[in-house]
Amino acid sequence: MNCVLCLIENDPIAIFGLKKMLEKTNYVKQLEVYEDGEQALHKLKPHLIENTPRTPDVIFLDLNMPIMDGWEFIEAYTAIDRPQNAKKILLYVVTSSVMQRDRDRACELSAVTGYIVKPVTKDDLKHVFEEDLQELWKNQ
Repeated sequence: MNCVLCLIENDPIAIFGLKKMLEKTNYVKQLEVYEDGEQALHKLKPHLIENTPRTPDVIFLDLNMPIMDGWEFIEAYTAIDRPQNAKKILLYVVTSSVMQRDRDRACELSAVTGYIVKPVTKDDLKHVFEEDLQELWKNQ
């Protein structure tokens, strides 16, 4: 698979675990890791505006991070003025929060594709890359 994944996560254990799981698959050709929303936004914004090859296909976003949390990232991300022909990006909230209000809030946002409770499982990855992303690519 020829996918660019952006992981916005500050927990080194979660990053390590996801990297190990991804190594056992062929889902991702490029993984970009950012430790907070502000860092991610700063690095991603030019690619989002110009629709470059480094524009992610999928974003995994933690909610609880320092500097700029996941909610603030989503707000800033959706405010970016992207070209009309910009590729669609699948954004998943990936969090340890099992609170229903967090899930409801995330699912109400049009930019959010799904909500995954940590730890990310093989089935979660299969759903994201073999189902959701394949469906998106088929319809683009």
